[in-house]
Amino acid sequence: MLKVYIASSFKNIHAVRLLAKSMREMGYEILDWTLKATPPEGLNAAKRREWMDTDHGGEVFSFCASACKQADFIIYLGTSGQDAGVEVGISYGLQKPILGILGPLESAGLMLHGACTCWVDHIEHAVQF
Repeated sequence: MLKVYIASSFKNIHAVRLLAKSMREMGYEILDWTLKATPPEGLNAAKRREWMDTDHGGEVFSFCASACKQADFIIYLGTSGQDAGVEVGISYGLQKPILGILGPLESAGLMLHGACTCWVDHIEHAVQF
């Protein structure tokens, strides 16, 4: 079973979960950061942001860095920020294949664009790919 890591922003968590669900149904194993990076219930927007900016004990970083190393391939789901870009960089450095999915208003920069093995414009194309 091929292992997949989806590098994306927390603001895309719903899309990440839907893509992961679809890929699980196709037989892939998903190294799922969303289980570890979900704030506790009941926090307002400011407190959720504070929680997300604090990696309690390095648990989320350790999981995500390890997942980039363990995965057979990576999917970058945009539009995302620095953290997903670092995950793509880790994966690129390990010569992992990386599928990039452009966000709706995203224009990937030089380094992000060059690090991805292949790009698609829509998430539906990624599932077909």
